[in-house]
Amino acid sequence: MEKSEKYKTSLLFGILFFLSLPLLQNIFHFKKNIKPLNGDYYQANDTLLTLQSWLNGRYQIKKEEMINAYFGFHNYFIRLHNQIDFELFRKSNTDRILVGKQDFLFETSYIESYFGRNFVGKEKLEEKFQKLKSIQDYLATQNIFLEVVFAPGKASYYPEFIPDNWQSKKKLSNYEYCRSLCKKLNITFIDFNAWFLQKKNILKCALYPKTGFHWSNYGAFLAADSLSKHIEKMTGLNLGDIILDSITVSHSLKKPDEDISEAMNLFLKVPALTMPYANYSYHYNGQSVKPKALFIGDSYFWNLDYQGLTNNLFTDCKFWYYNHAVFPESEKVREVKKLNLAEEIKKQRIIVLMATENNIQNIGWGFIEQAFDLYKEDLN
Repeated sequence: MEKSEKYKTSLLFGILFFLSLPLLQNIFHFKKNIKPLNGDYYQANDTLLTLQSWLNGRYQIKKEEMINAYFGFHNYFIRLHNQIDFELFRKSNTDRILVGKQDFLFETSYIESYFGRNFVGKEKLEEKFQKLKSIQDYLATQNIFLEVVFAPGKASYYPEFIPDNWQSKKKLSNYEYCRSLCKKLNITFIDFNAWFLQKKNILKCALYPKTGFHWSNYGAFLAADSLSKHIEKMTGLNLGDIILDSITVSHSLKKPDEDISEAMNLFLKVPALTMPYANYSYHYNGQSVKPKALFIGDSYFWNLDYQGLTNNLFTDCKFWYYNHAVFPESEKVREVKKLNLAEEIKKQRIIVLMATENNIQNIGWGFIEQAFDLYKEDLN
């Protein structure tokens, strides 16, 4: 056999072997530990063969779905496909994730919010924030401080990396109008979106990771420190002090600084920025208190919680995720709607409503309206 023929034969057998790998894996399971895919994926179930399911075609459809979802090395092929699309086209195959300039990763809804494309209207926001003002003032008479927090948005922080085909003329955004309403109605609030932008070119380190959805470890630390000082100023309480001991700069990122990259299910990580990580401790004096606190917000809370920032500043700190799920998971009642709202509010000294620019139009996720109805007679 000629040399060229041997190469062709070897290539043919190599291709056939590669194509047979999924079948061989299904039969022999020689690869035991396969890294699962991140995010939500449709879980296809196997189906039983019956005469009726065969005749109506349901068996064939369900069986095909199951095989497509669980063929050998399925997850590796998905990651390979995603990696090829990313490398060749700078494309993400994960819903709502966009690859920006210099591979900065964005969630598309934040870009929509930044450009004002999802503005819900002045009248709707005015009604909501007038109720918020009434609730904040009333709770103050009950010795409960209601803090409003505008968390930052990645599109606002890194607009220069938004792809050109996603750029448009900037309109009035929900964030901008809500901020103006807080000033107009004299609502006590703290705006980390604006604060992050002020610090962007002053601090030597980024407060937002290139590959993550949320504020960085260091950004969350700075926010927690500022939040505690703001609460102290507004209430006269003496909370514990967060002491910054040192800053570690690392190219090995900690959770959740790569959560967008991980959600893309690639073989290789998207090259990231070197990020700062705060090393800190807490100091309490004889006058320090740890009041009870309730946070109601979106996923930006988790970076505060992961680092122990909330539990070291407050006692029995609860988190109502989108005003729906109750955390910590040790709580007996896990659904907010099953709680007695009046009793839960009475327990608190501090209530924090927190939302990003993407969610600010929904801040409280019904809590403001529910509390307004609850205290309606007292507000008149």
